Amino acid sequence: MMVDIIGENHVERSAGVGTTPYMAPEQYGTNYNHKVDLFPVGLIWFECLWRVSTGHERVVIWPDLRKKKFPRGFENTCFDQCIKIKRLLCKNPQERPEASELLSTLSPKENSYKTSSCTKPPSASLP
Repeated sequence: MMVDIIGENHVERSAGVGTTPYMAPEQYGTNYNHKVDLFPVGLIWFECLWRVSTGHERVVIWPDLRKKKFPRGFENTCFDQCIKIKRLLCKNPQERPEASELLSTLSPKENSYKTSSCTKPPSASLP
């Protein structure tokens, strides 16, 4: 789908292609780079750590999550992961880590194929 090289790391691409709830903000345009793939990693990582019980709960949480606003209790329960997820969800792709940088910061437990032990505390509710 590459159309034209714009700069060293940017190419003109198709606009609005992808799974809408997981698309990075810049993906709605045509000028983006490889960091477009890191934004959904943050969303998916959150989903792996924090059980969303209903479709309604997801609809309520998702817009805030895309703006780095987490459900009550998440930042305290999953503090280390929250810091990394916030970087992945930066609106500006230049502020997102490279995949190699992210991998180098993961603990052995996070770097395994098993999900972390973060769980939703019983008192947590929608914001």
